[in-house]
Amino acid sequence: MAKKNQKILSASEISEADFEKNVAADTISSNLQKGKVGKYAKWMLHLYKNKKLKLEDLYKAQEYLPIFEKLSKTNIEGLCVIKYLR
Repeated sequence: MAKKNQKILSASEISEADFEKNVAADTISSNLQKGKVGKYAKWMLHLYKNKKLKLEDLYKAQEYLPIFEKLSKTNIEGLCVIKYLR
């Protein structure tokens, strides 16, 4: 595991196995083989740490993240999905 990922792990008190499961669910912006933790994985790790995302729900993230990504690039009047990543 990359040094940067170890920092995220120790700071968030998430087991390495759970960390890898969360990051693997982000098929859009993360790449575990290259040691890259993407923006959606960081968001999911934050939700997981705060008990707002369960491991058994990660399959939903794999389904919904592409939809969320597409909407985040769409300019729809009055809709700001980017605020949910902050």
